[in-house]
Amino acid sequence: MSDLDKKSKVKLLNLMNAVQPIIDQHIADMTDAEVNHILTNYRLYLKIDIERDLERARTVGLKSSPFDDILNGD
Repeated sequence: MSDLDKKSKVKLLNLMNAVQPIIDQHIADMTDAEVNHILTNYRLYLKIDIERDLERARTVGLKSSPFDDILNGD
């Protein structure tokens, strides 16, 4: 396993471990009726799109570079 692979897995695990307790806490505060209503009516919206957020972060990283200032004469 490469150093980058290990660091990436650890950071992803840390992210998931930070998010899950928040989700669990909010669900614990719901009544059974609320849980059933959400599952019945809003199932399509129950996705957290971490992939989208990572793609957005990658796009930002690809748009800027320390060489931009040199190439632009700044």
